[in-house]
Amino acid sequence: MFVAAVLLAGVVYDFVTTIEAPRTSTRVAGRVWVEGNSYRAELAPDPKRGTDVVISTDADRTATFLDVDKQTWAYRVRVSNDVRSSSLFRWPLPEPHLDGKPVVTHEVGETTEIAGQRATLHIVTARFRVMSRVEGEKVGGTIETTARMWVADALPSLPMDSRVRTGWPEVDRELEPIFANISGMVMRHELEVTRTMDGGPPQREITKTIVSGVQIADVARERFSVPEGFEFKGAKAP
Repeated sequence: MFVAAVLLAGVVYDFVTTIEAPRTSTRVAGRVWVEGNSYRAELAPDPKRGTDVVISTDADRTATFLDVDKQTWAYRVRVSNDVRSSSLFRWPLPEPHLDGKPVVTHEVGETTEIAGQRATLHIVTARFRVMSRVEGEKVGGTIETTARMWVADALPSLPMDSRVRTGWPEVDRELEPIFANISGMVMRHELEVTRTMDGGPPQREITKTIVSGVQIADVARERFSVPEGFEFKGAKAP
């Protein structure tokens, strides 16, 4: 009965995401309200941007941005459909293609407690070679990624996509069934990507998201809609 009640209720939690890239370092924090396929992510106030909110009611297929301070809203517009989990999955040389078959693994680790929930560690890795031709010469390298996800299967899966997207169809076809079979709320997510050109130094990007303050609660539907009085600013609906 307890599990059934949890699956029907909403979830509220805090999060901190950090990104360590070759030239930049980023930190984002906030609070998220979730119920079914809807979510509201309220980011911690930024002195330069104010308070930003993202809402979605269709499992993040589309989303809306709210500027609370200016009381405006806009649809999320992606620059392209080439959505990747890390910038290092992009190859910096022309006409890239995979060299051989990617090596993909999935390991289930120990169960531990995070934010008051029992969470099981899943480790998913992928390694693949990429080749390009520059001025008639073959130039290659390797991309490696490791995703560590601590998942609480007693809580519903979040409506935000937590799978790894490399943008390489041959690799993503191997990864998709693995992530499709991991169910539950992701309590901690670590993604490490390393891109190494042959003969060059490795470039590494590490993204971590840590959840805290998890609460099971009913969430008012109004949280997932644009407040009255907010003015539309931005592009047309996607």
